[in-house]
Amino acid sequence: MNLSESLAQFDELEDQLRREATRVRRESLYSKIGNKDSNAKNINKILDNRPNTQDPAFGDQVKQLKEESSSLKEQLESVQQQLEIMSLKYQTHKERYREKIYRLRDLQDQEHREWKERFENCNKELANMRDMLSREQEWRVQIEADCRKLKNDNQLLKNG
Repeated sequence: MNLSESLAQFDELEDQLRREATRVRRESLYSKIGNKDSNAKNINKILDNRPNTQDPAFGDQVKQLKEESSSLKEQLESVQQQLEIMSLKYQTHKERYREKIYRLRDLQDQEHREWKERFENCNKELANMRDMLSREQEWRVQIEADCRKLKNDNQLLKNG
């Protein structure tokens, strides 16, 4: 996995967690506002408007509503715990990815510097080799000229 894929995955996870946290917060607020006031008011309305307090169906309905309210409260607490766990996991993953990204960037920068240094050293070595080749060619030309002169001098000595 390269750096850009890691960054994209990191951003996607961050957005997903942010959306989920916003949704759960919104639901939590609605349920807190709605549950606290409306459940108490609904139960009180039912109790106030009941035709007969001795009616067994009414007692069963109140019992059922209390159980449902308790169940919903437990579900909300469970969702909140799950959200906290997800949030902690997300933060952990986020920090790990962030550290990994920083390490990869540092490694990439270090490799870039090393390659740049190698390239500069190769350019210097190439310039030195060109200088040496140029000098060797000059020496070869000089030696060839000296050889021709010696041959001519040798011919003159033989002939003369």
